Formats: sequence, structure tokens, C-alpha cells
Amino acid sequence: MRHHPIKMILPILVFLVSVAPAAYAKPKIVLLATGGTIAGVQPGPNDPGYKAGEVSVDQLIKAVPQLKELADISGEQIASIGSQDMNDEVWLKLGKRVNELLAKPDVDGVAITHGTDTIEETSYFLSLVVKSDKPVVLVGSMRPSTAIGADGPANLFEAVSLAINPEAKGRGPLIVINDEIHYAREAQKFNSTQLDTFKSPNRGRAGVMNTGIAYFYFPNNARHTTKSQFSVDGVKPEDLPRVEIVYSYANFGRDTIDFLVQKGVKGIVLAGVGDGNSTDTAMAGLAGAIFASKVGSVYPHSFNLLVSINVLAVVIVGGMGSVPGVVAGALVLFGLPELEVNGGPRTMLGWPGGSTLLMVPASEVGGMEGMVALSMVAPEMPPLVARLEKARAAMLLGAGELTVEPRSSHGVHLHISRYHFP
Repeated sequence: MRHHPIKMILPILVFLVSVAPAAYAKPKIVLLATGGTIAGVQPGPNDPGYKAGEVSVDQLIKAVPQLKELADISGEQIASIGSQDMNDEVWLKLGKRVNELLAKPDVDGVAITHGTDTIEETSYFLSLVVKSDKPVVLVGSMRPSTAIGADGPANLFEAVSLAINPEAKGRGPLIVINDEIHYAREAQKFNSTQLDTFKSPNRGRAGVMNTGIAYFYFPNNARHTTKSQFSVDGVKPEDLPRVEIVYSYANFGRDTIDFLVQKGVKGIVLAGVGDGNSTDTAMAGLAGAIFASKVGSVYPHSFNLLVSINVLAVVIVGGMGSVPGVVAGALVLFGLPELEVNGGPRTMLGWPGGSTLLMVPASEVGGMEGMVALSMVAPEMPPLVARLEKARAAMLLGAGELTVEPRSSHGVHLHISRYHFP
């Protein structure tokens, strides 16, 4: 029996029609908006000032109708702030939401609108906490949305074009602005008003955009995203330690450092001159900050937070200046067990076996003002004396900066002669 040709090809046509939508489906991109100049509005058409974060994510998408031709795009408003006000709460919210979206099989990538003031910081944060190799593209603008010649729409179009590009996978978060692509780790903002403000001075830009097509120059070999050890799972803003940055300059003192220590910061980053350098006064302040984190305070008579004798030794020697034997001396003292704090007007520290350590101002035991005296008492004094003598020899042999004085009835005194308190 002969079959009619139409009956023979009809099942094939039906199959092709059924799979066509899936085969030609547009990639799904979610646009997360945080505010910034790209969503900024001027008070008037010719006014130089503007308010960031005034335009909603839906308005941003509507302003660039070509986005619908590129992707199946939807938007979410994460925040509506100028990026100078970016903070831990928004960072965590953004990082968690990016991970949630990229974990969905039908989401192909994420684009994020952001102010340019801190876009490089947010992109680097995301490079550490995003757990997917799908594209994450951050985009901003140098002119508000109401300005003549606003650059936001063109930048947003390129961001979505980059987010749907398979070559953007596995490169970590990318910044796209003014037809240029930058890796999160490399990008820096160099100018307050010009469109070509972003540069990657250390390695060069990652690539360029041309009519919506990305051209990459080199891969991102830095450790990021799925290879990063950091995670935001279960992390709340209050869980993050407070870390502050201080900048070095001529005549930089230690007042700012001391203030931050008093405020209880958990870390201080020195943006130094030259090769991370700073004034002697500032370096002494930083040494005091380290000592305070182990002892409790940089001020006299306040020794209430010592954790262990081995940490103390490393910190004190660091405060006196770098010497080749610091590491060797620290290793010698690592053998001592950790101490438990028993706070008081003096810090009397004890560990199993009946040994004790007493910290007092050196002036109270015949030393100079501003010195620290440590009195150590152990049931078996000779081994302790030998260990301290060996540590002294390893750390400061011939320096005359640390002396060990065995006392048969009072323990062992260590006099630190160059660590001065305010």
C-alpha cells in the first residue's frame, strides 16, 4: 500500500514544531538592581546633581526594549542606594540571592546594576562567595538616567549580552562599562566623571564589547567562585568582623590606630606607601594593636586577655622589631601549653600542673617605666629556665632587648625593654 507523502511527513513536522520552542528558547537572565547612578534621576534636565537609586528595576528593563530580544529577562530590586552606602547587609542579601538564582537549572546568568563608587568591591566580594560558574555581570554608569547622553542603557544592553555569552562562564563576576570588560579582582575606578573610568592596571582589561559581542583577551586564573573557600551560607551581618582601613602619608601618627583599637575593631588594613610602608609612629601603633588583641589593652595595668604564652612571645618580639630568629624562638615557645585567664588588677595566668605567669608593669619590679615584666613560676623551674634561655638565644641573641633572670623563689622574669605603652 502506498502512503500519501503528506501523511508520511506530517509526524516529522509535528515533532519539529513541538521541539522548536525549546531549541530556540532565549536564555533566562535575572537582573538584580541595587541602585546607583545608572538608576539616578536629576532634579532638572540641566542640573549637575542627581539622586541615585530612584529608577526601579522594571523601569530600567523597559528603557532598553532590545533586552527582550536578547533574553527572557526578569528583574528584582535588592536595594535602592548609592553605592557609597553599600554595606554588609546588602552584600549578604545579594550574595545569597545570586547563589539561589544560579542554582536553578533554568537560570542562565545574572546581571547586577550597581553604583560605580564601590562596584569593584562588590564584584570582588561576589567572586569569593558565589558558588556557580554561570555568568555574573555587574554594570553601572557614569551619568544618571535623565542626563543627556546617558550611558546606562548601552551599558545595560552590553551586560545582558555578556551574561548570555557562553564564553563568560567560569570567569567569575565581570564588570562591563564603556565597552570594556574587567575581572573583579583587577578593576579600579580612576576618574570621578569620565566614561572610561575603569581600568585594570595590573593585568589589563579582560576584554571588550563590540555591538553586543564579547572579545576576551585572557582567562581569569585567579581563585574565585566555585574554588573559593568562602561562603555566605547561614552568615548574618553581625557575624562579620569589623575591619577598618587606614592610609599612610607623611607625618601619619597613631591616633587613628589607637582609636580603632579602643573601638574594638577586629582587624586593621594599612594602605601603606611604597612597599606597604609607613611611619615609625604608625608602625608602633599597629604593633600595639596586635599586642592589645592578645593582651587586652595597649595601656598600662590592663593585661586581661592573654591567650597563650606562645602567642605572647611572637607578638612582643614583633613589637620590638623584626629579627631573624623570631620564628625559631616562637617555635621553641610553642611547646608551652595554653593558659587560661584569671583576670584581676594583675593578670595571673595558670595552666595545668600548677605553673603560673604573672604580668606586671616593669616599674613595680624595679624596671623602667613603660616596660613589661613577666614573672613565671613553675613546679620544675630548671626546664622552664632552659626553655626561656633557648628562646632568648634564638630570638634576640646579642640584641640586649630581652633578659631572662632566674629566681629560685620568684620564678623567671622577662624584661622587654623596647615595647613602650602610650
